[in-house]
Amino acid sequence: MIMVSLWAILFLLVMCGQSALLVWYAWPAIRRMVHCPWCWQSCHVMKHYPPRWSSTMCPYHAHRIQAQLALKRAQRLSHACEVAR
Repeated sequence: MIMVSLWAILFLLVMCGQSALLVWYAWPAIRRMVHCPWCWQSCHVMKHYPPRWSSTMCPYHAHRIQAQLALKRAQRLSHACEVAR
């Protein structure tokens, strides 16, 4: 009986440790997805986004949007140069 309870306790400790490591590793992604409306939209749960939260953007989506704007700006400038010729 004691061996069974020791194995059960050991199993629970290992499970708790693995869960803690998983949360530790995934915490930046979890925090980013909790407050970024773009993350909510990419997960297709935007209808559940709380209206009281501000529309803060995570660094990942901020970088992607800046890259998209830079690409559009470069395309617009190259098109303007072609038209001017």
